[in-house]
Amino acid sequence: MLIHMEFLDRDEGTDMVFTQTRFSTDESRDQHEGGWTGSFASLADVLNDLIQEN
Repeated sequence: MLIHMEFLDRDEGTDMVFTQTRFSTDESRDQHEGGWTGSFASLADVLNDLIQEN
């Protein structure tokens, strides 16, 4: 499995491009997609809370 993360500077913040490849099966790919989607949503919530505190 290969994971590539790229952080791109944008006018109003940073974009993250996340690519994961070389899955052993389509089922494995689908399970990872659900896990990462939930993880990134949680990360966004934490970061938004930090921004609002400052």
